[in-house]
Amino acid sequence: MKRRTPLRRSTRLRSVSRKRQSADALRAWRKIYAEVDARSGGRCEFPPCDRPAVDHHHLVKPRASHHTPDLVVHLCRQHHEQAEQPYQHGRLVIHLDHGRRVWEIVVAESKFSARGEHRA
Repeated sequence: MKRRTPLRRSTRLRSVSRKRQSADALRAWRKIYAEVDARSGGRCEFPPCDRPAVDHHHLVKPRASHHTPDLVVHLCRQHHEQAEQPYQHGRLVIHLDHGRRVWEIVVAESKFSARGEHRA
């Protein structure tokens, strides 16, 4: 069956979800980001990098369920893009090992084949 007319939205998508729109939720997110900013001192937290940090990267998705200072890192634009890029191009993977951050570049065919390769 082929659809001849495109699907159309009756309303625009929200830029911020309803969960994050409440004043309490917004304060909680800002508090966590302030703690991460203080920890990083405004610099990229990737060990050899000293560039200014501009993006917060969540180590575990979904972000709303895992929003704690130890699961958020402050990264420069270059390292954040590398942490978000496809595994085929070499993704920067950050995970916690006994409370210590472990940074790895993982190259794999897909995210499914990479899941078991970067953790011992």
